Amino acid sequence: MRDEAGQPLATREWKQAALSQQRIAVKDLIPNMPTALRRGSVLLEPLNAAAMTAAAQLSISYKDEQSTSFIDEEFGMPGSHSSPVLRGIGLPGQGRPVIGIASTTDHVQHLTVKCFWGDRVEREALELMGDHTWIGAPCQASQLEESLNRNLADTPSKAFGIEITSDGPAGSFSAFGMTTKTISRGSSIYAGLPFIDPGMMKSGATVFPGVSSATLFEKSGVGPSVVTVANFANRPASVHVEYISNSSGNDAGKTETIKQLQLAPGQTEIVQLIPHQRSTSNMDGSLIVGSSLLPGDVVANIGLASSKFSGYLGIEGHDATTLENGGKHPWQLGSEKGDDATLILFNNSPDKQYFPVTISSSSPLWTKQVEIPAMSTREISFRKLVEKGTPDDKGRRLSAEVRSGTVTWHAPKPHSGRGRLVERSTAPFSERSFSCVGQETLCTYMGSLWVDTVNIAVGGQDYLGYAYSNTCQSGDPYSGSPCGDFDMGVEYDNIAVNWSGCNHASGCSSWGMDNPVLLHGSSPGHDDIFVQMQDLSAPGCYAYAQGYANVKPTITGDQNLWYFNGYSPSNYSTSITLNGNGSGTWSVSQADSKVQLSTTSGSSTTVTPTGSYFSTSNGDVSITLTVDGVTSDPFTLTVRRPDRAVYGYTSDTCDATFGFISAISYALQDQVHDPLPNSIDANEYFSSGITADYGGTNWVFTNPNGYQTSGNTLTDLISGMNLNYAPYGPWNPTPNCNASDPTKVHHRSQQFYVGSQAVGTGTLIDAQIPGTATFTNTHQIQRYIGHGTHE
Repeated sequence: MRDEAGQPLATREWKQAALSQQRIAVKDLIPNMPTALRRGSVLLEPLNAAAMTAAAQLSISYKDEQSTSFIDEEFGMPGSHSSPVLRGIGLPGQGRPVIGIASTTDHVQHLTVKCFWGDRVEREALELMGDHTWIGAPCQASQLEESLNRNLADTPSKAFGIEITSDGPAGSFSAFGMTTKTISRGSSIYAGLPFIDPGMMKSGATVFPGVSSATLFEKSGVGPSVVTVANFANRPASVHVEYISNSSGNDAGKTETIKQLQLAPGQTEIVQLIPHQRSTSNMDGSLIVGSSLLPGDVVANIGLASSKFSGYLGIEGHDATTLENGGKHPWQLGSEKGDDATLILFNNSPDKQYFPVTISSSSPLWTKQVEIPAMSTREISFRKLVEKGTPDDKGRRLSAEVRSGTVTWHAPKPHSGRGRLVERSTAPFSERSFSCVGQETLCTYMGSLWVDTVNIAVGGQDYLGYAYSNTCQSGDPYSGSPCGDFDMGVEYDNIAVNWSGCNHASGCSSWGMDNPVLLHGSSPGHDDIFVQMQDLSAPGCYAYAQGYANVKPTITGDQNLWYFNGYSPSNYSTSITLNGNGSGTWSVSQADSKVQLSTTSGSSTTVTPTGSYFSTSNGDVSITLTVDGVTSDPFTLTVRRPDRAVYGYTSDTCDATFGFISAISYALQDQVHDPLPNSIDANEYFSSGITADYGGTNWVFTNPNGYQTSGNTLTDLISGMNLNYAPYGPWNPTPNCNASDPTKVHHRSQQFYVGSQAVGTGTLIDAQIPGTATFTNTHQIQRYIGHGTHE
């Protein structure tokens, strides 16, 4: 138990018997609970970190003069497959809903909350500290008490859509909300506002199982039953609401479109299910809300009205094609005659199916294969099973004293069945719906399936998961498993395991019992990978799991791009062709315009420098290729230009012909101060005339020239005058070989260019003045009577 600031209030451990349930008041979990404490969060963790074997939910009740409202919040379990976005749409209420956001990490994260209200969109930024909980009305400054206590009776009903985005990692927060509506003086009702993770959705359709036509079109104190929808995308959505009613006998259910509408980007809408839209059948059915957009772009909620109570009964929707194929939930019968717990199952596949249903309690296990026609809904009343002593498939009956237990149900195949549990009380009247859904296997002792998300590059490999099997044997009426006892890792011939979905990754067929599946990236793209394990000796014994393989494309090419002011010296790449192992979309990430791409589509692109900006650090330009929705690892490159000549040393030697020769050596570097990797064309340029320092001197400068450096070493040779050739008479003064003689003769301005041997072309660089820390692009070449230098 944590307060708003994430500080632990209390930690309690407890043990439960197998297949049992407990109801614990929050106040009993916190010793000496402060009277002012009204907000916080609950964290449930298994003592055995290897497996989560307990399910839980938080129930909030509100009772006033006329009605009782229940808000049942299922524990959020974000994981590595989650996205940093949650979306939800509330039932009609007055004013803004109240939401709670709990951090599941110890790091600070920044949230963006967007509120969609009719055709209005509002935005709010929140900072959520590590382990903290934020509770309030979104998109305004009001707090929780204001939202609950203000008189909102005259406020028009609205359906609020809410999107929460975090800059933290996936699964770093969970959220839940509720709406309120005043129906008369002294009487208010509340309804839950659940959130979905759009990244976990697989289809654009939401299934609401078990919506009877008798309940669907009744009115209560809040009006008729409603469906609320929100379009969170930036493009219009076509939305349809379909009611699938049961047919007689074993015929498939009938689908009837009861509403079609268009939603603008960011628009929310309330669809009233009015009586003249009643289905042609009076039998129970289910509801589907579908859209034309991507999974998770349109979110729907439903509130069922009843003349028996004043509020809404909310039903949590389920993704139409999720892998979840079953559910497990505790149930309880009240003491009144009309109290009941009912399991509602909807077969949303095109074929008739048999749903194994298991009811466990203190009495022997009750199991039955429930036949459900295609696109049809069935319900199982637990009170009727108890009172009538209805036998299961093995002739077993639930004891007449049974009042609680756990129900487990399964569909034979993935995304082919949906269910929920309904508990009704008569004094006072209340009806509560529980999701009762999960990824289940009929024979829980048959085996273990573990499947992960694999991110590998083409040519890479990683482990996807494993299938470990135990064989099913006769049922045990008390263990909670219809498979009974089991043998460890034997009779593998009776086990069939099928991996499917490997299109861009290979290795699905290379599994071995008890051995992990090793995937190899063969081509870029995304794979939804399914695994099914079946015990051939026990028909109906299945286990399912789903994983994902993202095979990232790879990029090859030079990672150093050079610019020489329009010149292309050998051994330096002034344009780079990048090749990917798939055709897709190229994109570049850079702080400024350092490079440009020849094309942004295809399997290759050519990168050239703009010449306006250059890298400030190695690898600061990132290029990616996206193929089939999967993006490569960033391919980094550095945009380089020759930048400076770092002084190394000066060698002064005597020469019989010239008197002296001075060799001044520099190491060439680029702008990030890395040495140039190869020899390079370079040249000197005299940017000024000659200035005489010695009166009457007749010394001259030869013409500047270009040359190729030795590696990254640039050397400038300065000599005296040719003593064997004096066209203007004896040289004045006569060169000597005394490097310490301070007599200056003449000087002129000099510059160095790199990338070309043509004088004054290429890239102008800085040179370090010998003996100083100064760099300049224009220095003085100075001749002394006994040596030469740069100043």
